[in-house]
Amino acid sequence: MAIRRRLLKGSTSSAISSSYGSAGYPLVKQGSTGQGLMISGELSGLFIFISSISGASALAVVVTDDEAGDRPIVPETSATIQTGMTTATKGGVVIQIDIQIYDSKEPIFVWVKSNAGTATIDEIVLTYGE
Repeated sequence: MAIRRRLLKGSTSSAISSSYGSAGYPLVKQGSTGQGLMISGELSGLFIFISSISGASALAVVVTDDEAGDRPIVPETSATIQTGMTTATKGGVVIQIDIQIYDSKEPIFVWVKSNAGTATIDEIVLTYGE
């Protein structure tokens, strides 16, 4: 039986700094209105796309299944920002994840901070298999 890959997405245009903000970025199933659909399966990849980098070279992220950020489902993980091939102030981070989640409800929240400076996040995508 083949694993069906699914996406959780969130779009934003938010600047981050070297501390976690007061809110995580909510991700919902593609095409969903965010009404608490169940999510179960294996988280496999986290993609964070950045449109503006100023002094940051890495991001730290935590994934939680609650809005307050108190129920982590992926512990803090850091990754180097890959800058764009033609524009050094654009780029992104890709983090491979291999964690099972069971009966979490959307939205799933991603908390992001930089190692220094600031960055502006445009989109966050989390892939998982059912």
